[in-house]
Amino acid sequence: MTGLVALAASLTTAVGLVAAPAGASPSTKWFTDTVGSSSTSSAPTVVLPASSTTQTVYLRVNNATDSNQSFGSADVDLLKPWSWANPHVTTSTGSDAHWTATFDAANNHLVHLRNNGNGSQAAIPPGGYLQLQVDFNAPVGGIDVPTLVVKQSNDFSDSSTRGTSNVFTQRTPLATIYVGSGPPAQLVYGQQPTDVQVTTATDTHYMCPPVTALVEDSQGNVVTWLPATTVTLSSTGSPGLKLNGSTTLSAATASGMATFGAGNTTAGCTAGLTASAQGSYALTASTTWAAGTGFASGSASTSAVDYNVFLTPCAGNCNVDVPPGHDTNANIVGTGTTTDPLLGFISAASLPSGCDPSLASRPEQTNLLLARHDKTVTIAWSKKVTNLDPRNGTPFWPVCIQAPYKVYVNDTPTHAALADATNGAMLAPCSTAGVGHRADGQPDAPCILNLFKNAASEHAVLWLPNQPGDPHFI
Repeated sequence: MTGLVALAASLTTAVGLVAAPAGASPSTKWFTDTVGSSSTSSAPTVVLPASSTTQTVYLRVNNATDSNQSFGSADVDLLKPWSWANPHVTTSTGSDAHWTATFDAANNHLVHLRNNGNGSQAAIPPGGYLQLQVDFNAPVGGIDVPTLVVKQSNDFSDSSTRGTSNVFTQRTPLATIYVGSGPPAQLVYGQQPTDVQVTTATDTHYMCPPVTALVEDSQGNVVTWLPATTVTLSSTGSPGLKLNGSTTLSAATASGMATFGAGNTTAGCTAGLTASAQGSYALTASTTWAAGTGFASGSASTSAVDYNVFLTPCAGNCNVDVPPGHDTNANIVGTGTTTDPLLGFISAASLPSGCDPSLASRPEQTNLLLARHDKTVTIAWSKKVTNLDPRNGTPFWPVCIQAPYKVYVNDTPTHAALADATNGAMLAPCSTAGVGHRADGQPDAPCILNLFKNAASEHAVLWLPNQPGDPHFI
C-alpha cells in the first residue's frame, strides 16, 4: 500500500524517535508533533490546569513539507494514566471520515490511528496534518511527552512495496503537555522571613511562621510535579542561623515548596530557623533543579525582605532606653506567666510607610517583640522629640502600629472601628465608642489606654492583647 504512514504498536520508551536500520539510507520521511488547548492553538507546548473536571487536549501530527511520502497510520502513546476518553480525528485534507481513533484494548492511553483507504487517497500528504482530539482529567499536576510512531502504510504494517523504510522519523522538539504548571523558571518566597525572637538555654524561639520557598514556572504557577529539589538559604552578616539545630540551611521541596520549619503563629512553631547573633540581616534562597523529561535543568535564587534578630530578654517589667542618640523609650508590662516581653529597635527604612506621612521628622521607629501574652506598653517621647513635631503645640503625637492583625482606629472623631494594621494604622483611644471588650472587660484589640504629658515629654500607654506576630510602633 503506497503513500501511507502510522505509529508503533508497542511503545516502551518516551523518546518518540525511530532509528533507521543499520546501513539504511537517510530518512526522506519526516513528521513533527504539536499540542494545544483548542483546535487552532497548536504549539510545541501547552499548559493546562490540574483538574478533576474533564478537559480537552489537541495533538497534531504534521507531515513535514520536505517529506517525499504521505503517511497513512500512526500510534500515539499518551503515557500518563489520566483517564483518557473520546478520541476524535480531524485532518487538513478533509478526509476525516476515512480515519478512526481507538484505544488499545490492553492500554487505555495508547491510541491507534488508521485510515480505510486502499491507496493514498486518505493519507496525509507532505505539508498536511492529522489532529487527535482527546478528553482527559488530571486532578494533580504532571508532565506528558506523548510517544508517536508514524508509518506510510494505512494498516500500520511494516511491509514496504518500494523496499524502503515504512517508518517516518520524528523531528524535535517533541510536543509536551504540562498540567498544573509549565517548566520551572523561578524561585519565590511563599512566607517571607520574619523577626527572630530570643534564644536561651531553656527557651528556643523559631522564625515563625516558617519560611517557605516556591519553585514556579514563568507564569507564577507552583511546579507541583517537580521532583524533590534542594533549596538552600544564606544570610548576610553572621546571624548564627540554624535550621532545626543544624548549620546546614537546606530543605527539600514537596509539591514544589520547601518549608524551613514547622508550626504556625497561632499554635507556635516547633521547629525551624533560629539565630544566635543579634542584628538585622537579609536572607537569600537558591536552588538548582536537574533536567527531566520535558524540561531542562536550571537554577534560580531570590532575596527576601530584611529581618531582625532580637536576643535581649527582660525579667518582669521592662523599662528600656533606646541607644545613645535616640529619644524614645518604652516600658513594657507583660501579664503572662512565661516568656518575658522583649524589646528591640529598627531603622526608619525597616518600616513601610503606612501612617501619617507628616511624621517623617520622628527620629526612629520602635519594634516591640511581644507575642503570646496580654501586655501594656508605655512609649515616651522626650521634649526634644516633641519640639521636632511640625505641629508642636497640638495635643499629643498620634501612635501608629504595624502588625499582622486588626486594631482599633477612629472612623469618626468620636467613634472607633477595627482596621487592618498590616501596612500601618493610627491607634484610637480605648475609651472611644465602638471599641469592643472581652468577657474580662479588657479591649479585644489594640488601642490607646492613656495619653499624658510629664515635664514636656509625651507618653502613650498602649493596650496589646495576646496576638501573633510582632507589632511595630511609630
